[in-house]
Amino acid sequence: MKSDQTKEKILMVARDKFFQYGFRRVSIDEIAVELGISKKTFYQFYEGKDELVGQIVERMKREVKANMNGLLSQSDSFIDKLNKMMAFMGQTVSLVGSVFAQDLYKHKHETWKGIQDFRRKRITDTFSRLLAEGVSQGYLKKDMNHRIFIMAYLGAVENIMQPNVLSQESFSARDALQALVRMFFTGIMTETARKQFTKRGIAITDVISFKE
Repeated sequence: MKSDQTKEKILMVARDKFFQYGFRRVSIDEIAVELGISKKTFYQFYEGKDELVGQIVERMKREVKANMNGLLSQSDSFIDKLNKMMAFMGQTVSLVGSVFAQDLYKHKHETWKGIQDFRRKRITDTFSRLLAEGVSQGYLKKDMNHRIFIMAYLGAVENIMQPNVLSQESFSARDALQALVRMFFTGIMTETARKQFTKRGIAITDVISFKE
């Protein structure tokens, strides 16, 4: 196996295990055994779990940014883009898993802060573009204040999408994200847009590939 393929396979196996069990419950031995390599080979590519966690998170950020920009660049209507965005956001948080998020929240404070900063910027940029399109296409009310809308949505996300909060609730992160989008956006839609949005189910999009 070529060295670049080995490095990639290590990252993929680690990602899958970390997302399922959390990184604290997965050992380097387990990763090496699943790949059929020695720990010595593992350490030729990575210093340890901390480096794996960092690379997994950074790649996720790149994938999310690329996918969100791709959705916004499509020629779909505002309603279709909103549905696809909801589907993508739901798939992403489901893929990552609650255990991995809890480990990051509890044990990787700087990494978690970086995720929150990234989420804040992505929501601000994405919603700014989406709101402008919705108004120009006649789907959203013209008299709303975009900045207040985005700040209110960010506040709700940052208060609810915390592992310590979600662990006490019966709903999932995916349910919470999609419910927030529905509640916030339907409140500023025109009557015609609200009917169209209600009729259409959440679009099915490909789960992020997580590959360069």
